[in-house]
Amino acid sequence: QTLTYFPINCRSIRNSGGREESSRRFIVSRRSSAFTTDNASNIIPVASQRHIDIDRACIIPSIITKCGNSITSIRPEIYVCVVVLGAVLARLRSLRSANRKDGTFQRLNALFAGQTAATTAEFKKFNDDDKWSVYSAVSHPRVVYNYDEARAFTSNTTEGAEKKPFDHGILFLGGFGDAPAYWDRLLPYIKATEDCNDTDRKEKFFCYAPRTPGWGRTDFREARKVSYKEWVLHGREAMAMVSALSSRVTIVAHSTGALVAAAIAEEVNVNRLVFTGSNFLPATRDRGMKKLLLNPLAGGVLTFLKPIIKKRTRNGRPTDTVNVYHHQTGFFLKDFPLNAIRQMWKLQECLSKKWRVEEVVFLMGDEDLSVGPLMEQVEHTSKFIARGTKVHAEKVKNAAHNLCGEGDHALEAIATAITAKTVHAQMLLPLDK
Repeated sequence: QTLTYFPINCRSIRNSGGREESSRRFIVSRRSSAFTTDNASNIIPVASQRHIDIDRACIIPSIITKCGNSITSIRPEIYVCVVVLGAVLARLRSLRSANRKDGTFQRLNALFAGQTAATTAEFKKFNDDDKWSVYSAVSHPRVVYNYDEARAFTSNTTEGAEKKPFDHGILFLGGFGDAPAYWDRLLPYIKATEDCNDTDRKEKFFCYAPRTPGWGRTDFREARKVSYKEWVLHGREAMAMVSALSSRVTIVAHSTGALVAAAIAEEVNVNRLVFTGSNFLPATRDRGMKKLLLNPLAGGVLTFLKPIIKKRTRNGRPTDTVNVYHHQTGFFLKDFPLNAIRQMWKLQECLSKKWRVEEVVFLMGDEDLSVGPLMEQVEHTSKFIARGTKVHAEKVKNAAHNLCGEGDHALEAIATAITAKTVHAQMLLPLDK
């Protein structure tokens, strides 16, 4: 092929003297067959005599060419410096957001709306006291029991040696980002069962909701370094206390707390496990991210560069509840530490033993978008449940992930699963292979 040149008409431009003059330029074409010439000075397109716009034909290719030449002329050392500088700036920005006060806790006054002025003033005092970097109003463990009965019971050493002071101990394990205050709306339903006149249902309860390491703090400094092993260790310590005081024990675990409860049941006998919105499998849309974060190289780099990420909304909901009132009054995080997400998904892969449990209850809202589907989770966990264990799975209507933030019907369903004398075996798992 030969190079052929043809002129194009250009827009008028101003010269250095400010006068307009016409400019005549040429474009190189390798398709020589498309043109013909009448003499050495005139090159005429055969197809048409249309003119090419100077903006597209001259300026844009020229700019692209110059930029390409500039980029290719940069030395590799400069590339490395730019990448490192960008990574450092991203890291510093994320650390700044990780160590600042989390805006989530600024809404907590709404939790005490309608209560006495003294209670609200006491809460504000806790809210302003940052000595320990923890908000006591929502983060202190919940301990509920009848002190007078327990004291009278244990004073009789002979009877105390034969029987424990409480009929039924309940250990509450919160989910990802939950403080012990998550269970506050459920506790009155447990208390109502204790005070009822039905002798078949009436029991003396000991309820304990500990704080999960990393959560309930005024910042994410603890959560950015926490390990899933610490979650399990603290859960086992709480279980030891509850079981020492109670004749039988039920673990009520929400979301990621179900993983901790399962890890406890691998080593300790539990009478009943009640899972609300269990997180044994991630939501379908999150499974690609799980694979990425569990990759040692990619997960480590992402956690370093972006320690804190924005919480993903579920169908526009700031927290996964159908109850809109909970969006304004509930306790939930707006940002998540990426390390904690990584630890959560690591714990999903660590379960390996049969659960030492008699009864298992799965409760999940029919609009739950935060974790995997209910029956898929039941099937996934069947390998951990021994033969003969009673298993009940139920969907709670008009509810999403955070069942304790939903209406009374969801709270009553949880309370019934906890206080029922026996679990209706909706399904019996097949024999072990």
